[in-house]
Amino acid sequence: MDGIPGQDELERIRDANPIEDVVQGYKIELVRRGNVFKGLCPFHPDKNPSMDVNPDRRTFHCWSCEAHGDVFSFVQMVEGVEFPEAKKILADRAGIEIKQWKPNPQLKQEEDQDLQLLERTATWFQKQLQSPAGTPAREYLAKRGFSDDSIRKFRIGFAPPGWNNLCDELGRMRDGVAGSLECAEKLGLVKQGQRADGYYDAYRDRVIFPIREQQRGKVVGFGGRHLASVPSSSGDDPPKYINSRESRIYSKKRHLYGFREGRKEINSEKRAILCEGYTDVIMAHQCGFPVTVASLGTALTLEHVSFLSKKVHRVDLLFDGDDAGQRAACRSCELFLGTKVEVRVVMLSQGQDPCDLLASDQGGQEFEQLLESGEDPIEFVIKQIHIEHPGKSAAATQRRMDEISSRILEKFEGTTLETAVGIVALATGHSESNISNDHHRFMSQRSARHSPVSSQPISEAEGGLPDPTDPSEGGAGVPVGDLTATEDALLVNMIRYPSQIELLLRISPPERWDHPIRRSLALRFKQLGGIPDPVHIEQEHEKNYFLRLQERVDREQEWLSENDRSEGEFDLARELLICWLIALRQKIPRQPPFLERIMEITQTIQELTENAISLQNPSILMEIINTFEGRGDDLPPAPEIV
Repeated sequence: MDGIPGQDELERIRDANPIEDVVQGYKIELVRRGNVFKGLCPFHPDKNPSMDVNPDRRTFHCWSCEAHGDVFSFVQMVEGVEFPEAKKILADRAGIEIKQWKPNPQLKQEEDQDLQLLERTATWFQKQLQSPAGTPAREYLAKRGFSDDSIRKFRIGFAPPGWNNLCDELGRMRDGVAGSLECAEKLGLVKQGQRADGYYDAYRDRVIFPIREQQRGKVVGFGGRHLASVPSSSGDDPPKYINSRESRIYSKKRHLYGFREGRKEINSEKRAILCEGYTDVIMAHQCGFPVTVASLGTALTLEHVSFLSKKVHRVDLLFDGDDAGQRAACRSCELFLGTKVEVRVVMLSQGQDPCDLLASDQGGQEFEQLLESGEDPIEFVIKQIHIEHPGKSAAATQRRMDEISSRILEKFEGTTLETAVGIVALATGHSESNISNDHHRFMSQRSARHSPVSSQPISEAEGGLPDPTDPSEGGAGVPVGDLTATEDALLVNMIRYPSQIELLLRISPPERWDHPIRRSLALRFKQLGGIPDPVHIEQEHEKNYFLRLQERVDREQEWLSENDRSEGEFDLARELLICWLIALRQKIPRQPPFLERIMEITQTIQELTENAISLQNPSILMEIINTFEGRGDDLPPAPEIV
């Protein structure tokens, strides 16, 4: 097999292209300042050099516009290209021939067969819509106001009532290339009955909406809206909508309905309108809003946000006005915060349907006015935080401010943080200086984790974690109030002190971390037993987050003295270990047979508290875990009460 492993190839290209040389190759003058180079940022009108280029880390970071990344990211941004093009530019610059692994011919053939089967099925659904059996579907589409052009553009079809219409058609397709019922079952087109050879149609009496992937326009799945044109044989109402199952060629979190059909307008306008349904997208396109897309039966994901962030400058989020819609809008807002995408949140009135609104007289004009009423995402999230944490007490106010820091302000740095603080000030009535000071306090506490150790373990009801001594949880566990609040500190500590990776991940198993990006990064640390090379991190959000953590460690190293770094090296590990021991002690009954065990744990806690310097060793702290882990489950039997 020709080619070299992809990771080795990326390393060769990266090593052959020192980032400071690449940056200067774009006529950007760099001046060395200590360990970094300073220069004018090419990504915003920069009068004072605000971009750092770190040759040791092989990264760049602008402290004004927040542009940052590695040499591949820099070329992507400055050239306006995707990663493969940036990789080729850098390879050509260094005279490196890119050799790709040859694709597995069997896998390629199977994927081609899947796509061919889905294409032929989509065509068959379209024919059924135009057949006599498709009359109820055509009437439904006409009633909703869909034009023939929209039906053709989106390739809308119809799955007739009955159990075997598609199965019979697939049987007639058996030509050695596509048509296998087994393949169709994997793609979710048919289902297997109780008999081994018995299949039946998954889509029955439904208007069919083919789902096309963004790049090539290939059909990768279907959505189906039930018509109820014939009585149900079971008497139960089937789901209103069903969607294709996940497959090797279709992933809900990576596809957006309507993007392929509106790609030219989206690329031209650099804007997208994100709504929730197939019919909303189709009618929006029909009424002059071809930049409208929808997620496919799933909440907005990081993959969706990453994809849109590369394509557009503005996104209008359109959600139902009920409680579920409010929560979904809030989650989506938080995913976009900190990106370069301008977001507006549009909440519909209760029971308002975008499709029906657009299809009405003056619908396009009313829809445009609705979009213009969009709310700033930071203000919207703050409103949700007030709903989640009501009250006028000082404690309630502090909870809200902590939530604002963790869910909003944490996503910003530099000048964008200043802007965000200003918006928060207007929305809350607090002064900008108080908000800024409170946020810095919150972040400092999260980073240092020097909060006092409670004498009581935090229960799940109070927002804590499951009991660390529960054998079903695995690992030592950390009974802190909010694991996500410690995850940044854990990662920073591991980057600063790699020798503690095994210890910290033993205390806090990464499989139980809350935040998906932090969890993925921690699992990477655990697998490597060290700090990863960022060039091997393919996910853009994870890579950028890791680079920012490294930058944060570098900044802190500059102002922390050698003594400070040495004295605080094991503070986080000790604090978390003390929390775990306290929780373990709380489980033990305070009865004579158990007093020796309680005393042993108490003495260890006291030793960790009073003799911190003598315990500054990963092996010693690991031995404490080994001594007590699992011993909460082998307590001697309690004496019988006579």
